[in-house]
Amino acid sequence: MFGETLLSVLPVALLQAVPASEYIPDPFVTGLTTGIAVVAVLASLAISIIHRNKTALYGLVFILFAGLFALSQLFPVIYSIADLRGIAIVGTGVSALLVLSRMKFYADNPKGIDIALFTGYLLSGLTLWAVLLPGFGVPATVVFTYLPVIALICVSAWLYAYRDVKHPVRLMVAAAVATLILMLVQHGSATGHYGFELVFADRVAQVMAGLLLPLFALLIYMTTSRDAGTSKDAGSPSGDELTKLQNMDRLKDEYVAMVAHEIRTPLAGITGITELLIEGAEGELSKDVVKNLELISGSSKRLTYLLNELLDISRIQENLLDYNPRPVHLRSAVNRVIALQFSKASSKGVELRNQIPKTAPNVYADPDKLEQVLHNLINNSVKFTEDGYVAIDADVQDGRVVITIEDTGNGLSKEHMDRIMASFDEDLTKPVPSQTGSGLGLKITNKLVRLMGGELTMESAQGFGSYFGFSVPVTEDDADVDETYENYSITRRAPSAPLTRLVPHRNAHISDKFRVMIVDDEPVNIKVLTAQLSRAGYDVVSFHHGRDALDYLSVEKIPDLILLDVMMPNLNGFEVCKIIREEYTQTELPVILLTAKSQTTDVLQGFKYGANDYIAKPIAKDELLARIKTHMELSKINHAFSRFVPHEFLRFLGYESILDIKLGDQVQKNMAVMFIDIKDFTRLSENMSPKESFDFINTFLGVVSPLIRRSGGFIDKFIGDAIMALFPGGADDALGSAVLISDELKKLNEERKRLDLEPIHIGTGLHSGDLMLGMIGEELRMEGTVISDVVNTASRLEGLTKVFDSNVIISSDILDALSYSNLYHFRYLGKTRVKGKNNILDVYGVIEADDPLKIKFEKASAEAFEAGIKEFYEKNFTRASVHFNEVLKNHPADKAASIFLKRSAHLMVTGVPDTWSGVDEGTYIIEQNQ
Repeated sequence: MFGETLLSVLPVALLQAVPASEYIPDPFVTGLTTGIAVVAVLASLAISIIHRNKTALYGLVFILFAGLFALSQLFPVIYSIADLRGIAIVGTGVSALLVLSRMKFYADNPKGIDIALFTGYLLSGLTLWAVLLPGFGVPATVVFTYLPVIALICVSAWLYAYRDVKHPVRLMVAAAVATLILMLVQHGSATGHYGFELVFADRVAQVMAGLLLPLFALLIYMTTSRDAGTSKDAGSPSGDELTKLQNMDRLKDEYVAMVAHEIRTPLAGITGITELLIEGAEGELSKDVVKNLELISGSSKRLTYLLNELLDISRIQENLLDYNPRPVHLRSAVNRVIALQFSKASSKGVELRNQIPKTAPNVYADPDKLEQVLHNLINNSVKFTEDGYVAIDADVQDGRVVITIEDTGNGLSKEHMDRIMASFDEDLTKPVPSQTGSGLGLKITNKLVRLMGGELTMESAQGFGSYFGFSVPVTEDDADVDETYENYSITRRAPSAPLTRLVPHRNAHISDKFRVMIVDDEPVNIKVLTAQLSRAGYDVVSFHHGRDALDYLSVEKIPDLILLDVMMPNLNGFEVCKIIREEYTQTELPVILLTAKSQTTDVLQGFKYGANDYIAKPIAKDELLARIKTHMELSKINHAFSRFVPHEFLRFLGYESILDIKLGDQVQKNMAVMFIDIKDFTRLSENMSPKESFDFINTFLGVVSPLIRRSGGFIDKFIGDAIMALFPGGADDALGSAVLISDELKKLNEERKRLDLEPIHIGTGLHSGDLMLGMIGEELRMEGTVISDVVNTASRLEGLTKVFDSNVIISSDILDALSYSNLYHFRYLGKTRVKGKNNILDVYGVIEADDPLKIKFEKASAEAFEAGIKEFYEKNFTRASVHFNEVLKNHPADKAASIFLKRSAHLMVTGVPDTWSGVDEGTYIIEQNQ
């Protein structure tokens, strides 16, 4: 029993054994205690009213319940009311927990206090329920169990979770614990629970409790006064208002970010227009005017740097940054940051080296904070390195990975470096001595490094570059490997010659100008960017809203590059970029974000949605033009390669660039295959020279190929005058394209007829199924190809178009897969089997793809032809012949009716074999007619 343990440590002088029935409380002590308690209650009440502070209110409640408990022990009338005694006991415990709850606003470990409070409140609820049960009363065991546990909870939290030893709230908790112990002693003494009364101990307990109550009131006053004074003097929130202030702080960060963007927007306009004036866009200016304009431009850039640092400060000044560590693949993180710095480094001729091996261990860190540190340090090195390299390396030491950033810049003198290092421990708002800027960047970086449990180190010597290092913990857990930016980690130097030398000259009919689309909701920004790009020789198209830009892309020829503002109404830049990437890859259509949100997390979000690059506002013209040129030429190089390997082929293999593909890459897909060939091309080309033959084929392919792409297909191969195309969307896209091509060819033939040229006739075969797409060859020569029986079958169906004189023939697999078969009329052409295969296919001619006169006859004779087919496969060859003769009577050139008539006559003479499937004899007839 807790009470018996307590007795064993009390001085013997305090004990006097008397019968419980003879114990009478001392009137003087009782009166003194009661008077002091009343004064304490009144004082606490006044403090609560004056300061309107929750800590004061909870303290007042504690005094009231503790006083009620004391009165129940001193006055028999009150003591006889069991429910009142129970409420007093539980109320004292709960109010002690409420006082404890005020500690968590100042605690190092608020979660620990939350757990303690939950346990205490749960115990209090159960105890109150027990003492209020009818006939239960308030047995001593309840008091001797409940009060010690509450005291233990308070003491544990008091020791574990609180950092400020002198803060009055902690002293209030200590006083509350002491009061609980005295209540325990007083209750045991008054009830004779131990078999005798602690007479002197009881009186001492009463006096001490009486003194603790006014002490409690004094502590309440000290708490409220300290909180108020701290709030006024140092900006620290009172416990009562901390939650509200934390919400306000969050809103402040959002407000700062919004204001920073709003300030950057006019800054971009000021900087852009100023640079245009300096360049003489409005005529020649005097040297003094140019000098003043340069001062304006420099001031604008300086204000931009300050805005960037302001955003960083707002996030870490109050140490309210979230830190969410998890396993991170270090090389991938460095590659992402290098990708951000690549254009800037290339324009300065600085080489970026990721020397971290792929086998380096994973680290345990918050990926956003780690990448921000890397970004700040690498950016700093690139900034102060005019030639040479910036190298990032890592090494494992004592269970941590030490990451180093080394550059070949000018370096710093020892005196200057010492001042920087000494400033790391100063207040964040005091600037670091630096060559340019406010110098806050390294201090912010050091704060983030300390958040990761490390320390930023620096070595430098003037003329020999700089060296930065920090460490993060190692982890054995797996982390996601991102190879998206692996190409950026290859050691490389900026190109010494313009990339245009690698791009073949365009055909004369194509404009020599690249086209750039600008999407920005600020008219001033559009005006400045349009002027800068036009003067640099670019065609420009601009839009104020993302939706308008997307509408343009859906109907017009795509531009060569898009400059996309991030902060726009309705659809923001991230959303527009995401939609663009659903249709075009990064190599097909580069997107550069123009963003006032230049925080690393915002930039990385842009890359996540598919942006190629970002430029922070206000925009420096030289940087803008350099980045546009780099991405434009890289895109054109990829376009040149894509003529040999289609973008769609790369997508299926999981790549965006032809540089990524490897020999043996392969994937299985289900799609429709189209095989198109020019009928009688050999005869048509007999009187053509080789050049005329090539011109003829290229003209034909130039008509057909765009129609295939328009229908969602892509060309896998050109085979002389033939085309093999694939349709990932399936049968509807393939058949729609075939009919579209037939319609376009009809128009072309009308033009050829006007020029007295022979018409062009094509055959198209369509089939669908599983295909294997992949790279075949050897290391020095490889190509993309498709391997499948589906291709062979589509080719054979194209061959049947010559036999049946039908422009488009499809398999039953295509017909069954059509969602909109009601748009077309089909003519059943029987069964066929590809040579070397056992599978039998039903094949159909597509009437809408035939010539207009033929369509008319086929629709008119459809009933008779279908009746003949039905009788033929029911082996009623005589009746079948009657129907086919009826068709031929109205249309003698109907080859399909003629073939089936011959088949019927042949089978009537030879008889039907027992194994006849309806295809063997037909194949024989077809081969005889080819």
